[in-house]
Amino acid sequence: MAAMNKQAAQTQPMDAVSMQSPALDMLAMRARLRYRVQHRIHYLGWQGLLGLTLLLGSLLAVLMLIMPLSQQVQQQEQALSELRQRAAARQHAGIQALDRSPQAQLRRFYEQLPEETASTTLLAELLTLAVDNGLQIDKADHALQPQPAAGFFRYQITLPLHGRYVDIRRFSSQLLNRLPSAALSEISLQRPDAAATEIDARLRFTVFLRKPAV
Repeated sequence: MAAMNKQAAQTQPMDAVSMQSPALDMLAMRARLRYRVQHRIHYLGWQGLLGLTLLLGSLLAVLMLIMPLSQQVQQQEQALSELRQRAAARQHAGIQALDRSPQAQLRRFYEQLPEETASTTLLAELLTLAVDNGLQIDKADHALQPQPAAGFFRYQITLPLHGRYVDIRRFSSQLLNRLPSAALSEISLQRPDAAATEIDARLRFTVFLRKPAV
């Protein structure tokens, strides 16, 4: 019994030393780390410490600025995606709701025509456009012809013009582009002399007008 106690007393210090060894290693590591940090600080000096502090502060400020901006960009991209989806859905619904029957197409055609009451204004615009293109107008003949069966009016305007061919052609193109409901029904050209730079022309336009709204 005494021998066993003696043996236990001999082994107990060894176990304590083995248990304390990791703690001693940790303390030694901390001491080495502290020494290295102090050595680096001494090596850098106060100017280096100031520069390092400013650098760390700048990095922190940049991170604090970038993170909110990144979140805003993501939110804006998500909002834009939702708007595109809504627009596509409305466009699809509009296409589905569009009436493509012949009656609906005819009604939309009539709605795009100028009213019959605008015939005087249209004639004035036509004459002004011809003068702006450098053309001379002898006399303009115009007649409003109702078409009861079709439900619209035919407004025929005949213009005897004198000027260069290029100006007459430009005038006709501008008129047809400005009045989509107009059509060039007749054209005749005559050159008084083979060497003449100007010609005489007779143009007849037909403008389709709708009945005024009741």
